[in-house]
Amino acid sequence: RARTHAKWGNLELERAAQSSHLYGEEAWKLGRYHLRAAGRDFETLSRLRFATREFTEDLWDAAESYYRGQSYTHAASVLREYLHHESRRHKATALLRLGQSLAAINEPKQAIAAFEECIEMHPNAGDIFQARLDCVRVYRQLGNSEKAEELLRSNLQGEDLLPTSPEWRDSLFALGELLHDLGRFEEAIKSLDEAVLRYPDDPKATLARYIIARSYHNAAEEPAEKIKAAKTENERQKNRKLR
Repeated sequence: RARTHAKWGNLELERAAQSSHLYGEEAWKLGRYHLRAAGRDFETLSRLRFATREFTEDLWDAAESYYRGQSYTHAASVLREYLHHESRRHKATALLRLGQSLAAINEPKQAIAAFEECIEMHPNAGDIFQARLDCVRVYRQLGNSEKAEELLRSNLQGEDLLPTSPEWRDSLFALGELLHDLGRFEEAIKSLDEAVLRYPDDPKATLARYIIARSYHNAAEEPAEKIKAAKTENERQKNRKLR
């Protein structure tokens, strides 16, 4: 029964992603409903098979189903139990999912702890790049821009992630947005110009172009102030040109 709900739910989500707005919305709801049902049945199954080798895999299937069904509180609970019992399989992914679930239910400090454990304890796992990205969002929520920038640059400057990967692409867009919000407009323009040039058809490129325009506009304010404060005509002309 759990597997049937899971397959049904995943099929509906696939249909939703390819459908028009009206049908897509109903498919999203139906898909998430069946995935939550799958999570409950997989969790029940795990209790029935507690003393068997299938126990932890049942827990994992329950956690993944809850997560995809957006039942994040249940996902976090099952993931904690899974991590308590399982020391090897899916460990990095489980920590990533735990952090994502905790972030979704507004427990930012615990989410950061899960993301950082994933990054530090599993440096060779592919999940650490997404963990950094998700951790950036939580750090920004808490106002820690310095740590957010450090994580984004780790994704962009490391040797393990290529520009063709989704995490590298998303990190470049995110860095540009962060630099704009920090008032570092020239750096923001440079980062987002590169992002738009590399990924012109990405949905994030439209917002990136807007932020580039805002960055140019905001960057004009400093020379405008310098024009007012200038003591020589040469200085005024220089800042008019820059503005």
